Amino acid sequence: MRSESPILPIVDAAALRRSLLFLAAIGGPLCAGVAASSPAGGLLGAVTGLILSFADDEGALARRFAILALNVAALGLGGAAGILLHGFPWPVWVLFVALTFGAGQALRFGKGPAMATRHCAMALVVTSGGPQFTLALLWYPLLALLIVVVARVADHLLAGPLKQQRGGGGGAPTGGWTRTSIRSGRCGWSSRRWWSCSPTRA
Repeated sequence: MRSESPILPIVDAAALRRSLLFLAAIGGPLCAGVAASSPAGGLLGAVTGLILSFADDEGALARRFAILALNVAALGLGGAAGILLHGFPWPVWVLFVALTFGAGQALRFGKGPAMATRHCAMALVVTSGGPQFTLALLWYPLLALLIVVVARVADHLLAGPLKQQRGGGGGAPTGGWTRTSIRSGRCGWSSRRWWSCSPTRA
């Protein structure tokens, strides 16, 4: 009877790919801001890169770009509304409450629309409550978007479609099954659900 489970790799390939994509999207604009002596621009670009890095999904490149485009449009709309409403706090908060409520309702249509609505609300508050944005600062979010697009294309060409990130259960079967061990040193999968299991007696 074979009871040994296969040895799992220490580093999840999908997690490593996502980490490198985050690093490029955040570090690229930040380094550009430091080089141009513009800490505000570097910070704005790094935050934009962080947000756009979350706008990703497993699967083919077209699917990944679809959720990216949806979030870019939401960030643009929220940012533009915040700039137009700068200095008028009460309309901003009314719109912010409506967007946060809409984000919860958008979950019915998937994580992409819900994420885009949340990002729209975030961009609205940041641009309306922060200092006036200049054209020089707006180049940094565009740089972040360019880096995200290039990095995502390169990632797809090198490694193919992005696979789903493995959970932290160490490769345990899904569905709520629990792993039990006995004193003989062998281990197996219990036939009972975790909520009905009692401690294994010696």
